[in-house]
Amino acid sequence: MALNKVIPVADAVALIRQGDVLAVAGYGGNGTPEELLVALERRFLDSGGLRNLTLVYAGGQGDGKEVLYVTERCVFALGPDGLELIEVAPGIDLEKDILALMPFQPRVDSPKIMEPALFRPEPLGLRDRMLDIRIKDRLSCNRDSNTVFMNFAGMRVRNADDIERIKDAVDDLLEPLGKRVYSIVNYDSFATDDDALDGYMDLVRYVENRYYLGVSRYTTSGFMRLKLGRELEKRKVSSHVFESGREAQDNLR
Repeated sequence: MALNKVIPVADAVALIRQGDVLAVAGYGGNGTPEELLVALERRFLDSGGLRNLTLVYAGGQGDGKEVLYVTERCVFALGPDGLELIEVAPGIDLEKDILALMPFQPRVDSPKIMEPALFRPEPLGLRDRMLDIRIKDRLSCNRDSNTVFMNFAGMRVRNADDIERIKDAVDDLLEPLGKRVYSIVNYDSFATDDDALDGYMDLVRYVENRYYLGVSRYTTSGFMRLKLGRELEKRKVSSHVFESGREAQDNLR
């Protein structure tokens, strides 16, 4: 019996099995089925059962974006001269287990060892890695241009404790400056849980009203641009969200 070609996103995600290859439409951030990917993430977080998936979509280098190809043996980066092998899994012989099996020769220049925790059975502790006291590592200030850069790419805000950590880190960086600054914020692959959304956006309003001369925010996700823009407009602060870091930089002042 043929399946209906148009089904609810929850039904589509329920069809995906462990080890499947999932191909989606779109090119980069344009036309990508954001709701499907969000639902897939929620299913994984709720059950922890979906593993070894391969996601195939059209994308490539452009606007300074980093493109990585991650395998169980190594990691490649796409550069202007082609693929460069930048990381090797622990215990893997570079020549015998990788290069000898490839039909072409990638660029190789002192690759690092991949994170060993990726290959251990215990949980990675990604929450602590992505949002912990090292949130301060995501913030930097260029005093010459009076500009603060906030790299929130890949970050997920889950609750009030996460919001408080972000506030403390921002206050610690900006309060001592004693003046207002310009800011560029990267929201690529950023997410907030529904229960934390209002609190996080109220924090965004607080930071803009207290510290900014101007701010540019950006993300390649059309869904996230709409979501952030809507919430920012509600709070009567700068609501335009750009598609790329270059656009954000060009339109900062």
